[in-house]
Amino acid sequence: MQRIARSPWADVWTTAGFAFLVIASVGALFLVGLKLQAPGLGAGASVPSVLAGIVISGLATLGVPTEVGDLTVTVVPMGGLLCVGAAVAWGAVGMMRRIDAPDTSQRIRWGAALGPCLALICGVAAFVFRIRDAAEPVSSNPLWSATLGLLWGSLFGAAGGLLSSRGTVRVQLAALTTRFGAVEGAARYSVLSLALALTLTAVATMAWIVLLLAGGPVGQFGPSDAAAAAVHFFLFLPNAITWVLAIALGAGVQLAAGLAGARRGADVDRVLSLWSWPEGTPWFAYLLLVIPVVATLGGGLAIARRGTTLRPITVVLASGMVG
Repeated sequence: MQRIARSPWADVWTTAGFAFLVIASVGALFLVGLKLQAPGLGAGASVPSVLAGIVISGLATLGVPTEVGDLTVTVVPMGGLLCVGAAVAWGAVGMMRRIDAPDTSQRIRWGAALGPCLALICGVAAFVFRIRDAAEPVSSNPLWSATLGLLWGSLFGAAGGLLSSRGTVRVQLAALTTRFGAVEGAARYSVLSLALALTLTAVATMAWIVLLLAGGPVGQFGPSDAAAAAVHFFLFLPNAITWVLAIALGAGVQLAAGLAGARRGADVDRVLSLWSWPEGTPWFAYLLLVIPVVATLGGGLAIARRGTTLRPITVVLASGMVG
């Protein structure tokens, strides 16, 4: 009996469906955190409304705007987005084991093919899953859902396709670095310095959180609040690390909030930096300036110990890549 060959697109659609399940799971976690923080949220909601809330929260982790009545809310928890990206890349790696794509470029293209499939799934889900029985309807924008599903699905899928042929990538990188020694040194310098900067920033962020917690909670703080804080900590920690690193590099973080629609309220739009701090910059905030200095020197010393010789201009350019 002759066996019918399996179409590669069947694997692509299966992997895209798996990616959407991960998106929904992250959305469920996000919704649980909101529910723990506000127990009255969604009280008495029907099962379809709960499912719609999970899908809407999951799409929100991709950056899809959430429409609540005449209001529009956009939030991107980078921790949740990284989980989705890791799942898509992991699914693409597994998909390549079943698809006959020996060439690296073919693997990247098949991985990127997850984007259109995920875009269609996200767009249809945003159109179908809406909360209609609440005081104000809640929904995700279908066009944004399809667009961001295409973007992240293609990006992380292509990364998974590239990782699935890492042996070929090593050979190509080795040939490149043999031909361009300065490129190798600059790349290693930048990667090591960036990794050191992110590590130091993560430590500084954790220390900052500890200092805030040491001041004691404001008002009542029970087990549900602690659990909600843990969920939000997981979802938004990469956001906080990015903000702290930006401040350490001397840049500013724009704090913007407001209401869109007929019930427009007071807007907040200001820049938080070492040079613009509410009620004056605390002295310990200037310690953040140590991070880029240590990261730059540490990366250079690490490369020097490896025996790589860099010209001064290369070191300056690599430092600029980190910043």
